[in-house]
Amino acid sequence: MKLPRSYDIEIRSNGNEYGFMLQAKDGRKNWNVNDLSILPPSLITGSATYANIAPEQKILLEADDWRRGFQDELYETAKKYHKTTDCDARFKGRIMLSPKELSAIAFAEPSLPSIPNADMEDDSDWTKSAFAEQSDIQKHGGTYSWHIDYLANDDPYRAYQDLATFVGGKEYTFTCWVYRDCTTAKIGIDDGIDESLSDNQSSGTTWEEQLTVTKTLSQEASRLRLVLYYQRGGNNNAYYDDAAISGTAMTLTGSTARIDDFGSDVVVAMGKNLFKLNSGNFEVVNGFDVTITDIC
Repeated sequence: MKLPRSYDIEIRSNGNEYGFMLQAKDGRKNWNVNDLSILPPSLITGSATYANIAPEQKILLEADDWRRGFQDELYETAKKYHKTTDCDARFKGRIMLSPKELSAIAFAEPSLPSIPNADMEDDSDWTKSAFAEQSDIQKHGGTYSWHIDYLANDDPYRAYQDLATFVGGKEYTFTCWVYRDCTTAKIGIDDGIDESLSDNQSSGTTWEEQLTVTKTLSQEASRLRLVLYYQRGGNNNAYYDDAAISGTAMTLTGSTARIDDFGSDVVVAMGKNLFKLNSGNFEVVNGFDVTITDIC
């Protein structure tokens, strides 16, 4: 039904209009509509906001945006679409930030591992036994070195430590100063697949020679072990001090073969290297001899 426009409240339902009048007293309505300023000019010292209303006034309902309102049968937003700029919406069901707005993600050279107790000044980290220990008899720098005196037989003996981090396929160089009055004193790198040793220290009972060994780790490397190699003879003593490690930069270029989720990581196969996303950068997980064409 259509009602005359003389009622106070109208409710529409199923195509019908229902009109209601507020109760009148003595023929007069007991309510009225007027405008009341809630921001007296004398009290406004800043912006005209809800925080600056008069002390006697109170707002029962704030309705700044009627796109979501009580007039809806379902209390949800009536604005079903959003607008934006610099977004890529070419793919159904996917709205992505435009590449123009993205910050570049770096493919970072893997950081070098540190050598705990590289100067041998602490009595820790390098393996200890009845034949290997910290010593203050000889030293290249500081107060101490690592001493090996293996008297059991003529077999080689190794003191070592495994570094906490490494990247398979990367080339590392290990250096260490050596003093010897035994037959053989070398240093080495062991990746769990095989071991590479330096030349024998040739200067004898002096600290004039820093030994160097370089090794490209296997793609299947299980460790980066720094070796202090000894073989008895003469007075049987060898001393090692002031170790250091460096690495050859990897080639971090090439075509991206695939980007995929692997467990909780995002991994990328690019060129000869496998990367994973870590703290906003892609870091090398492993390097390979050949170009990666796919991952699964």
